[in-house]
Amino acid sequence: MEAQSLYDLKKYSEAFDILFEIYPEAVLQYGPTHELTMIIHLTMGRIMGALGNHEDELEIFEEIDKINMYKYGANHLKTHNSRAALIAPVMILLGRHDEALKLCADAYEVQKKELGETHERTQMTKIAIDLALQDKALNQ
Repeated sequence: MEAQSLYDLKKYSEAFDILFEIYPEAVLQYGPTHELTMIIHLTMGRIMGALGNHEDELEIFEEIDKINMYKYGANHLKTHNSRAALIAPVMILLGRHDEALKLCADAYEVQKKELGETHERTQMTKIAIDLALQDKALNQ
């Protein structure tokens, strides 16, 4: 709870230090795929992004992706959702547009098939694709 309070107060470094300390304990006690462990790891990634450390943010999100692939499989909707929502936006920030577009396009196809084209998640991924294309065009 202390880490959440610090995060809410935008004291990101302090919150990260607490999460960094408890994350290994959560992995040992609950395992890396447990929901609580995943939330701690996800929050650590978000804090890295808030601090402007996008390479570290991406590294954490890619670790989460590996866990999702193990837990659900590479073609599962949850895996694609997290790639489009977590990994692709950071890749865009880092100028890795083609990789982000591939993740979003793959996610969009799975979402369209499983959720429908009008579903909010599918629409958000479509917007992410458009934004990635715009950002790529602006930065070339």
